[in-house]
Amino acid sequence: MEIRERVRQLLAKMTLEEKIGQTNMLGGSIYSELDHEKLDRLLCAGQIGSVMCMDPVINNEIQRRNLQKHRLHIPILFCGDIIHGIGTIFPIPLAESCSWDPDLAERTAAAAAKEGAAFGCRWTFAPMTDIGKDVRWGRVMEGAGEDPLLGGDFAAARVRGFQGTPDKQGYLAPDRLAACVKHFAGYGLVEGGKEYAGVTVSERELQNIYFKPYERGIRAGALTVMSAFHDLNGIPCTVYNAQLDDTLRRAWNFDGVLVTDYNAIAETIEHGYCRDGKEAALSAARATVDIDMVSGLYVKYLKKLVEEGALPLEKLDRAVSRILTLKFRVGIMDHPFTDESRIKTEVGCEDTKALARECALRSAVLLENDGILPLRKGMRIALVGPLADDKRNMLGNWSYYGRVGETETLREGLTAENANVLFLSGPDLSAISGCDCVIAAVGHKNEMAGEACSLTHLDLPEEQVSLVKHAASFGKPVILVVIAGRPLVLRSVEKYCSAILYAWHLGTCAGSAIAELLIGKVSPSGRLSISFPRSTGQCPVYYYHTATGRPPQKENIFTSRYLDEEIGPRWPFGYGLSYSKIRYNSVRVSQNAEQVKISLELENRGNFDTYETVQVYCRKCFSKPVRPVRELVGYRSVFLKSGEIKKEELSIPIGNFFYLNEDNHGEYEIFAGKDSTCSCCAKITL
Repeated sequence: MEIRERVRQLLAKMTLEEKIGQTNMLGGSIYSELDHEKLDRLLCAGQIGSVMCMDPVINNEIQRRNLQKHRLHIPILFCGDIIHGIGTIFPIPLAESCSWDPDLAERTAAAAAKEGAAFGCRWTFAPMTDIGKDVRWGRVMEGAGEDPLLGGDFAAARVRGFQGTPDKQGYLAPDRLAACVKHFAGYGLVEGGKEYAGVTVSERELQNIYFKPYERGIRAGALTVMSAFHDLNGIPCTVYNAQLDDTLRRAWNFDGVLVTDYNAIAETIEHGYCRDGKEAALSAARATVDIDMVSGLYVKYLKKLVEEGALPLEKLDRAVSRILTLKFRVGIMDHPFTDESRIKTEVGCEDTKALARECALRSAVLLENDGILPLRKGMRIALVGPLADDKRNMLGNWSYYGRVGETETLREGLTAENANVLFLSGPDLSAISGCDCVIAAVGHKNEMAGEACSLTHLDLPEEQVSLVKHAASFGKPVILVVIAGRPLVLRSVEKYCSAILYAWHLGTCAGSAIAELLIGKVSPSGRLSISFPRSTGQCPVYYYHTATGRPPQKENIFTSRYLDEEIGPRWPFGYGLSYSKIRYNSVRVSQNAEQVKISLELENRGNFDTYETVQVYCRKCFSKPVRPVRELVGYRSVFLKSGEIKKEELSIPIGNFFYLNEDNHGEYEIFAGKDSTCSCCAKITL
């Protein structure tokens, strides 16, 4: 029997109270402990549709009690945040996007889904597809950086990875999870980078920039979407009918489940938008929100609203049908329990760890190198810094289920590679005098990035700055390894360093990956998916700003610049070094009615095999309204062996150049090269 018919038959048997119960999500994740007395009360009343809990033993116990007490035996859907792995922790999503390889992200999402299913989870609140331009906002760590094209590619890839390919009837495989595109919409634009703050943005920017990654995730088949906490142009996103119903449901034909963020319906009262809980519940239901995450307002008010005629029963039925459809599609209606042995056999497997290591190797970005890297064999290395032998803070935020004991530290990684390492953990660094170089592992702990981790100062902690200066005072080259969940301002230590490797929070296999990059076993290949500011006061700094009538000039203060800061980011979007020199030859541009083709030859003139990320940008020469100074329209990550020459052709759809509801005809400059500052190579007319 088809899922649609099974849902129809089940819905016909349900009472009003049982329908409303399906819209209620109970907390039980990292945020709160399950209240078992309250749980039993709600189970008897059929008032729990989903629970945030990822523990196969606990989930099975709750499910048994639920199926015993629920008249129609409708299973509970267990869910939670699997942002970059659960048992095996992969690099944070921002780091992973620096690989510029969406296929890699699809594979890590599939591996995370397999482990998540073993934990008893069938629905993850990922991928986060918000564009992050302001690195003061802690949640930049969860996304794919500042660009809509790259962000959309990674959003679609992660959806495919989490969900896999459904069978002909629409069911997901037992080792896949329902994905959730979040936070709809524009959450990365919160004012001043301050968590939960408001967003003011034009409709044109929403449609042509910020909506793009969400839509790509939905077009990839995402079964669910999460509305955002903040207000967008004065309306809380949770009750924003034009955004949720008109754009998401009607324009994009999204017929999946729409869930709020944590307690967001109740917070519309705090916003000053809704007068009370009853109005908040009605507003969210009218905006087609299906599931209320933990506020309890749907359970409290929806029955009365239906009975009073304020909320049509048909609207509630559509919401419940979507929820039941999701439960069928993830398989819990037929298989409500988790095999508790899976957590022992399917979590932390060697092939999953190998994938985590591969992803870590591709994610780190070499920012500076005066030739000290890769380290020469036999060099005596002094290893210092608070993150040199720290397991927990290799993982990054959203790693609450990560197996800290299995995490590799940098010290362990270097030791495993037989490096001649002297670890100095105390204040006495005099032993540096007998070494050839220093590796300083600095940065931020896990909790310094993620939700509720907005910052006004992006510099390294003062004690770490002092450590680097002290280490440099011995006259030995200092290699800075930065372990963090967002771009940091490194001005205070740059001049003391011969090389800077930005290692992010790379997860379970961080130590071995960083060590292999430092010794040259693998050449660094990461390219920045987000611009690095020179100082916090520059934020937000990003590459696709619009042109001004007074472009910045170093010699002229009456231009668009800061009086007390250099022009532009410290390291631009798309930037990254490797151990090989890649030469671009014979770049040619051609076009037809459907696409623009970039043909070029890449030559690896160095001694290391490496990945090169070819990037293509455009600028519309004249536009009304004005367009950005350049926009990413295509890219490709190419593997080149030492000495190899490869011919590449990038076919870029014409649609990548166009804006909605605007005159897209005209002249375009095409830029192709290594990062967002690459030179113009052609002009075309579309």
